[in-house]
Amino acid sequence: MNSIFLLLIIVLIINQQHYVTYAQTANDAATGPDVINKACSKSSDKNLCLSVFNSNGDSQNSNLKSLAFIALKAAAVNATELSAQIKMSMDDKTLETPVSDSLSTCSQQYLDVVDQIEDSVNALVSDAYNDVETWLRAAIDDIKTCDDLVRGQGGKAGEVSSRNQVVSQLCTNALSVLQVVLQK
Repeated sequence: MNSIFLLLIIVLIINQQHYVTYAQTANDAATGPDVINKACSKSSDKNLCLSVFNSNGDSQNSNLKSLAFIALKAAAVNATELSAQIKMSMDDKTLETPVSDSLSTCSQQYLDVVDQIEDSVNALVSDAYNDVETWLRAAIDDIKTCDDLVRGQGGKAGEVSSRNQVVSQLCTNALSVLQVVLQK
C-alpha cells in the first residue's frame, strides 16, 4: 500500500512539471518576487504562502498561473502524505475503536481530498477557474469533516488533526492564489 502512495506522489510531481511548463507559456510573462508577493496578497497566511513559493525553485521564474499550479502541488503532496500516514496509522492494532473509526473515515475523506486537488489541477489546465474553486472548496470541506472527528484526541488522531490544519491552509492558500489569477 505504501508503494501506491509513493507512486502517486511521483506521478503528481511529474504531472506538475508539465503543468508548470504549460502555464508559463500559456499566460502572461511577468515573473519574479513581485509576482510572488502579488500571488500571496490575498492569502490569510502570507508567511505560509511565501514559504511555499520560496521553497520551490520554479517560483522565481513563474507567472501567476504557474504559481497557482505550485500552490496546488504543495497541497497535493501534503494531502497524499497525510493520506498515507492515516493508512499506516490504521494498521496499529492497539487503537481504540473510536480512534480507529475516526481514522477510517478520515482515510476515505483523504482519498477524496487527493482526487479533488487533482481535479483542481486539471481544471486549471483548462482555465476552468470556477471548477478549480469548487474542487478546492470540496477538499477543504472534506478536511474539516476529518478534523471534526479527530480533533481533541491524542496519539495518532491528534497527529492527523495537526496535519489537517496544514493541508487545509495549503488548499486555502491555493484558493487565494486563484483569486489573484482571476483579478489580472
